[in-house]
Amino acid sequence: MILGGALAKKANIPDATGFILFPLVVHALDCVVSAAGIMSVGSSSSGGGASQHPYEVLKGGYRVALALSVVGFLIATRAMLYVESAPGAWCVLYTGPHTTALAW
Repeated sequence: MILGGALAKKANIPDATGFILFPLVVHALDCVVSAAGIMSVGSSSSGGGASQHPYEVLKGGYRVALALSVVGFLIATRAMLYVESAPGAWCVLYTGPHTTALAW
């Protein structure tokens, strides 16, 4: 949070609120995504069908959590770190010496 405020001040960004609160939002998103991943795993005792391998159940919960975290992180990053003076800076893909920003 302190680094976000210092970064916004150094870059002369008028409203530093998004940069300051971004770490808080990311960690809140972590709690929500973890809970959704846990809740997506059902118990095999109530289904009455064939029992699944435990690793397959864990992978299903992981896939749900991964998908939600990617989508949530992109939304949070775009909403909080977008600056009109640098429209592509919120989502940069490192592609080697010639790094380019995504134009969304």
